Amino acid sequence: MPLRSAATTPMITIAATETIAALEDLLPQSWPTAEGPLEELLTLAHLTGEDRVLTTAIATALRDEVTLDDGTLPLGIRFLSKHGHPAQGTGTCWAYWMRYVDRGLDEPATKTRQTEIREDDADLIAVQTYCKIKSR
Repeated sequence: MPLRSAATTPMITIAATETIAALEDLLPQSWPTAEGPLEELLTLAHLTGEDRVLTTAIATALRDEVTLDDGTLPLGIRFLSKHGHPAQGTGTCWAYWMRYVDRGLDEPATKTRQTEIREDDADLIAVQTYCKIKSR
C-alpha cells in the first residue's frame, strides 16, 4: 500500500491524512486495543494515544505491509511529540525500524557521534521536570 513519505527521509508521517486513511484500508476489520477490538474509525487520537496494544499493532502493520510511493520500504515513522513543540525545536519524534538487525544482518545505519545521557544528567532532569515526564 503506497504512502507518501516525509520530504527529506523515507519515513511514514503518522499524522498525515493519507496515512490514517491507508490504515483503515490496511486492516478493514477492527484494530486490537487493550480493551478489545477498536469499534470506531481510527483517528489521530488513537495513533498518539497511550494504548500500546493498538500503537504496536499499527507500527507492526506499517513496518510489515507498507511500501512508499516510490516503491521503497519506509525506514520508520515520524510523529509529533505529545509533550508539545518546544520554542527552539521541531517537536518531531522518529521511530526507526532496524530491519537488517531483525534479519541477522549488519545494520547499514551508522552512528555519526555518540554521547551518553545519564539518568543524573542535569539537562535530562530539567526536561523531565518541565514536561512532567519520567524516563523508562
